[in-house]
Amino acid sequence: MLAYRQQPTSEEATRLDGAGEALCATVTGSQALDERMATTRANTACLWMGRSHPAIPLHHNPAALGARARVRKRDGSVGPRTREGAKAWDTCMTLAESATTLGGSCSHDIHARVSGASQMPSLADLMAERAAGLNLGASWNTS
Repeated sequence: MLAYRQQPTSEEATRLDGAGEALCATVTGSQALDERMATTRANTACLWMGRSHPAIPLHHNPAALGARARVRKRDGSVGPRTREGAKAWDTCMTLAESATTLGGSCSHDIHARVSGASQMPSLADLMAERAAGLNLGASWNTS
């Protein structure tokens, strides 16, 4: 999949589809594992989304790291007191993660907005700029 992401071709897509089908068709003899393989086989469209859209990350580590940061915050402060507090936490953690991913700093962005300096582009502008530079291909064209 790593090589396919660099240069996707229809021949390689066909080969990867066949390899995925062969892997999911494996019967191990273990009931639990065979049930898991059947579940995986039923979800192959989602699992192979990276083949249709090569820009999708092949692992979820960044998402897992964001979830761990949320848990560390909760453990350090015993959690929010209200539902609104939990929503505010989630919003702030999402903004911080997005700013970090885009190479910025959430605290600098907030300071620029609150102080009125607005020296930095908005997070939405940074995201659109970064997406335009990624050349995601026709598979992501929604127009």
